[in-house]
Amino acid sequence: MFEGTIIKRKDGRIELRVKIGTRLDGTAVKKSFYGKSEREAKKKRDEWLTQNPIYKQNIANNSVSFSEWADRWLEVYKKGNVREYTYENTYCSRVRKYLKPYFKERPLQSIRPIDIREFFNLYRYLSIDLLKTLKIILNDIFEKAIENDICTKNPVLNIKLKSTYKQKKKKALNLEEYERAVQWAIETEHIDILTVLKTGIRRGELLGLRWCDIDFEKKVIKIEQSIGPPAKSGKGVDFELKSLSSNRSIPIDEELAENLNKLPKTSELVFQTYNANAYGKRIKKPLLQMAEDCNLPFLTLHELRHTYGTVLREKGVDIYSISKLLGHASIEVTAKIYVHNDLEVLRSAIEGKDFDTYLTPKSTEKYREIPTAKKTG
Repeated sequence: MFEGTIIKRKDGRIELRVKIGTRLDGTAVKKSFYGKSEREAKKKRDEWLTQNPIYKQNIANNSVSFSEWADRWLEVYKKGNVREYTYENTYCSRVRKYLKPYFKERPLQSIRPIDIREFFNLYRYLSIDLLKTLKIILNDIFEKAIENDICTKNPVLNIKLKSTYKQKKKKALNLEEYERAVQWAIETEHIDILTVLKTGIRRGELLGLRWCDIDFEKKVIKIEQSIGPPAKSGKGVDFELKSLSSNRSIPIDEELAENLNKLPKTSELVFQTYNANAYGKRIKKPLLQMAEDCNLPFLTLHELRHTYGTVLREKGVDIYSISKLLGHASIEVTAKIYVHNDLEVLRSAIEGKDFDTYLTPKSTEKYREIPTAKKTG
């Protein structure tokens, strides 16, 4: 592979043109070595090979650039294998916004752990969740490159992430505010808001809710589909749930059942819309009105979902049950969000009772009658 072609140049020098790799499109990558003689040109080739031992391993695609392989990775491994919205907004957008502008046309094989570390240092201001997503993408790009003999090592493996981003505390209503919000939703007939307050379902799950998913007799809602925002292509509607754990049954009370049953049944969908983005914009106005009318902080629909979990926690519901009701992928996700409320839950439980009531006059007398130990010796 490295014998090359000898070319005698007009300036009298000898050029040794060597094929050192192949691009993804099949074209050859060549490198030239020059000398006054063929022997000198070959000597320079051998010195270069000694300094670049990867080429001695005959890695055919060693010259593939990061950008070139990232695009191929998206096309082959992600497109059609994940939801279209996820493909566009999780993978494509991150690769094009962060990864390709940084690594550009650099040969994939030449990227070292220190380069990955410098990349994450540069973007340390991003949230830890976004950094984790970028790491997952980078890791898979290199793993698939190794599988295809494009590079030999994964420089992402031992990278630890650190973020300087200050996470905003999720807003939630307390129990008294929650009850005012519920009453407002009933009086103004915003049953979609009432449903989120009383079930904690996601926006897509709310929009995907069908009449056949509601058992009015048993007072149970089944979550079996979700309408997500349309992808850039605008093709079709995505009905897939976020994860397997999102498929669940949620018990509802009589109040919600009655108000849902009053809605017109002119479509198989309870809330009759296929456009998640349009609904997201439309719901903002009544949410602002609710905040104004009830003297509440403005909360998004997702924060009302968070309120449902918070209210359950304040009522003493265990983390596992909350996780099942909210459809979290794992109980660790729920604990991360709601375990910080435990201290307040305990405080409320304690402050809800006067400690003096624990010591009735009778028990106090008994306590005072306990004899002190006699000194011995």
